[in-house]
Amino acid sequence: MRLSSNGICYTCGKEVGFDKLVAGHAKEKRGHASIYFDLDGLRGQCGYCNRRLHGNYRIYTLKLIDEIGRERVDAYERKSQKTKHWTKGELNKIAQEREIQIKMAQLRKGQKLNIEINGAEQEVKITKIYKKDEVVFIEYEDKWKAKHNIWATKFVNSLKSEKVEELSSYNY
Repeated sequence: MRLSSNGICYTCGKEVGFDKLVAGHAKEKRGHASIYFDLDGLRGQCGYCNRRLHGNYRIYTLKLIDEIGRERVDAYERKSQKTKHWTKGELNKIAQEREIQIKMAQLRKGQKLNIEINGAEQEVKITKIYKKDEVVFIEYEDKWKAKHNIWATKFVNSLKSEKVEELSSYNY
C-alpha cells in the first residue's frame, strides 16, 4: 500500500514520504472486520487525514469511485456489512500474500536478480512486467538473452529459492 502510493496521501495529495503514511481504510475499521484487509479499500494516508479528519471518508470515497468504479465500491460496501471473525490461519495467509505483493511492487524493468530455475541459480534481467486477465506476468531474459514468461508470484517465490516452472515463450 505504501509502495503503490509513492509517498503521497490518497485524500489530500500531500507528499509525506513512505515512513509517514498510515493505512487508510475506506470504511471505519471498528465494526467492519470483513473488509479490514481488503485491498480495494486500503490506501496510504497522511496522519492528518487519517486521524484528525477521521479518514476523510467523503473525499476518500469519491476518489475510490473514480479509481476502481462504482460497482466495486458498492460490492465493497456490501461486504463491509458482513460479520467476520478472522482465524489465525487466515491472518497468516494474508501476511504471506502481502509479503509477495511487496516484493512484486519492488520489481522494476531492467532489474537484475538471482533466481532459481529448475534447481540451478541464474542471474536474470526483468524485461517486462504486464497483466493479462488479472494475472501478473514477468518477462525476463536469461544469460543467453532468451526471453521467458512466468507468473509473477512464481518469480517472486523463486527469489526465496523455490523452483520456478517456466511458461512457454509464447507472446501474450
